Amino acid sequence: MIYVGENKSILCKGDFRPAQLYKGDKKIAGYTVEEFEGTGSVTLENCYNDKVYNAYVHGKNLLDVKKVYPDYANDEGGITYDNSDVWKVYAVNMYEGWKENTQYTFSANYEITNADNNRINLSVLYTDGTNKNFWNNLGGTVTGSKSGYGRMTTEAGKTVQKMIIAFGTGQRTIDVKLTNMQLEEGSAATEYEAPLTDATITVKSMENTEKTQTVLFENGELTAEIHTFKGVTVIEIESDAEATTSGKYKKMEG
Repeated sequence: MIYVGENKSILCKGDFRPAQLYKGDKKIAGYTVEEFEGTGSVTLENCYNDKVYNAYVHGKNLLDVKKVYPDYANDEGGITYDNSDVWKVYAVNMYEGWKENTQYTFSANYEITNADNNRINLSVLYTDGTNKNFWNNLGGTVTGSKSGYGRMTTEAGKTVQKMIIAFGTGQRTIDVKLTNMQLEEGSAATEYEAPLTDATITVKSMENTEKTQTVLFENGELTAEIHTFKGVTVIEIESDAEATTSGKYKKMEG
């Protein structure tokens, strides 16, 4: 902590930008990195003129298959793959906002044809090389459409690198169709909701009403970095469905 006389002082550089002061390896003054998450609106206190780090915007359904499986995405919120080889495996970063020690539920409708002893398997791969099973469907040839779901709690101290989906058979090639694929936080498989693809994010300074920013969320991507303003910053999201924003920011100490 820095004092000017008996008064605490905020350490910054330039136009109230983040700064740190160390004596050896001991921090004397500066900032902490704080995580946040809010639905509809979120208020960030003790901000610098800086940016939000690892910003992420999403709705209830965290999985946008058109984004992660563009070659196989169908118009029913899922993927279609014909003539799959034995154990066709796709490892992709299906969702970027995984939290530690948090329960997630995956659900989908599925149809598999031309197979005996078929299988659909879903798991997550951690950065340390270990993996954890999420959803495992076994059975004979599936006729018509069936549904299934799986739950998994991420491990504390581990970071999810990718989600792996595999399907195949030890017998012959198969045709696979998944629809209404949904990944959500919590222990219940709720009614399917299309992933959030468009929203408007408005950022406001509570100290200077002239300082505002508008960032668009289009086709599942932010069009610009989200800023923070000196003091208190309010981030508001407008969309057709309930939307959540999360990320990290540098919070001043003092």
